[in-house]
Amino acid sequence: MKLYWKINYRTLLLVVFFSSIIVTACKSSENEEDKFPDTMNRGTIHISVDESFKPVIDEQVQVYESNHPGTKIIVHYKPEAECLNDMLTDSIRMIIATRYFNEDEISI
Repeated sequence: MKLYWKINYRTLLLVVFFSSIIVTACKSSENEEDKFPDTMNRGTIHISVDESFKPVIDEQVQVYESNHPGTKIIVHYKPEAECLNDMLTDSIRMIIATRYFNEDEISI
C-alpha cells in the first residue's frame, strides 16, 4: 500500500513542478506590447515616398487607417534620391520608389 502512495506523491510533485515552470514562462500581453509597440493593428510609422506616387499613396493610407483605427502612417513625399538616402541612413523604416538598389547601395 505504501508503494501506491509514493507513486501518487511523485506524480503530484511532477505535476506541481511542471505547472510552476509553465506559469513562470508565460508572459502577459502587456509585456509583449511594450516590446513591440508597432504592429499591423496599432502604432505609428514614418515612410518616405517618391512624389510621383502621392495620389495613389494618399488613397492607400486613408483606406488602411480606416480599416485599422489604431494605426497612423506619416508619409514624407520626397524626390526618389532622398527616399533612398533615408533608407540607407536608417532614418526611415520603409520607402516607396520606382527603382531597385544598385550594387553599392546593397552592399551598404
